Amino acid sequence: EEFCLPGTHERAEDWQPKDFHQLSVPYFREGEKRGTIRLPFRESGCYPEVEENFTELQRRYECLVREAYQWEPLKESGECKTSSETKKAIAATLVSRQLLALAGSGSGK
Repeated sequence: EEFCLPGTHERAEDWQPKDFHQLSVPYFREGEKRGTIRLPFRESGCYPEVEENFTELQRRYECLVREAYQWEPLKESGECKTSSETKKAIAATLVSRQLLALAGSGSGK
């Protein structure tokens, strides 16, 4: 067909390319992102701008990764201790509730 490479049928469902570029970078929202770009036919089969663009994409991505990893991970942790006044207030309320519950269950209700 006129839109296919000579001797191939790259638009057929079972066709697999022999030469291709694969760009794989983390895609944080979806985990992975895949796509296909079909280039117009060139008799030479050469697409130097594709190689140049992949090289530039890799360079830019690696700059971003280096920039992101220059910082140490941030981890904050701590402990919130209850004051003795609050513990006393909680204890008094809990004891009161337990005594009321015992008194209520002892009256046959």
